[in-house]
Amino acid sequence: MIKKLRSYLYSLLEGSLFFSTLGQSISKFFVTLILLNVVSVIFESDQLYRNEYKFFFTAFEFFSVLVFSLEYFIRVFIAVEKDNPENLSPLRMRLNYCFSFSGLI
Repeated sequence: MIKKLRSYLYSLLEGSLFFSTLGQSISKFFVTLILLNVVSVIFESDQLYRNEYKFFFTAFEFFSVLVFSLEYFIRVFIAVEKDNPENLSPLRMRLNYCFSFSGLI
């Protein structure tokens, strides 16, 4: 059951289903969330907006951190689905992802 879920998530985020409607919707969601975070930081840097919308900025930041953390943990979880010509252990594959360019960004 876990392997099936991991395989599906890998296909959706990085594999054959990435170009499906759902895969593209997820990708667009993350790009939109990134852009909204940039806009939020710009507005929050203005004292007037920061004081007026402090709750909104805090809630949006909390939501964004939650979503991006969930995405990161899913990507660590699915890291073992990548090709493994070196026969690395699942732990080593996950650590390789964590310290890769994609994992650090």
